[in-house]
Amino acid sequence: MAKLTPGKKKLLDDALAAWLVYDGIPFAVAESEYLRHLLNDLRPGYKPPSRKKLNILRKQMSKQEHDIVVKVLATACSSAAISFDGKFSLLKLIGVVHLFWEILIRIPFFCGRF
Repeated sequence: MAKLTPGKKKLLDDALAAWLVYDGIPFAVAESEYLRHLLNDLRPGYKPPSRKKLNILRKQMSKQEHDIVVKVLATACSSAAISFDGKFSLLKLIGVVHLFWEILIRIPFFCGRF
């Protein structure tokens, strides 16, 4: 088996963190001896990150998700318009709200589902 590169280690750590975060699994699971044996059998030489490191990865994922939502909402909101009679266009508002929910549904896809 090829040596585990730092880039591959990061990919595996991110995938593990995403699995634990998105499925609501406590980080203590990553310290389970049984999971460590399983991961080592699947990828010899791989040691999962500590709870502390997993928490750092979780914060990074949250920041990335936040940045994506802010960016897309800023784009969506910039397309909202005031109609010629001075009233807010309801169709534009519905479009922005719909787009917001679409983004929330897709955040796991954008942010690290491997």
